[in-house]
Amino acid sequence: MEPKDHGVDYGGRRNSRPVTERQSIQAPQKSDERGQVPDGLSATPESDRIISEHWSAYEDRVRARVEQGKRDYGDSSLNRPVSECLDELQQEIEDLNGWGFIIWARLEDIKRRLAASES
Repeated sequence: MEPKDHGVDYGGRRNSRPVTERQSIQAPQKSDERGQVPDGLSATPESDRIISEHWSAYEDRVRARVEQGKRDYGDSSLNRPVSECLDELQQEIEDLNGWGFIIWARLEDIKRRLAASES
């Protein structure tokens, strides 16, 4: 499989190193005043851990959704007018916000019950 340049922007620096399929994503490391990164140190150890633990499952779920979309819609999505794609994206953003509110409200209920049980 040919590597793809994802060109991830890390705070103004461009990562132009090609990323191959299933290659892990590396977070930027903290550098000293000369721009040197001490061996074994990372500026983002918690992010590194989260990415290491969860990225491949996330990637697998996204890949499965894309594959399902291919089965359901074929190439029709690739040929839709950009304005229709933007409308679909806008609807997805609205869905995310709606689900976010539902989770937020449920967390508020949990916090209220927890506070009542602690008093």
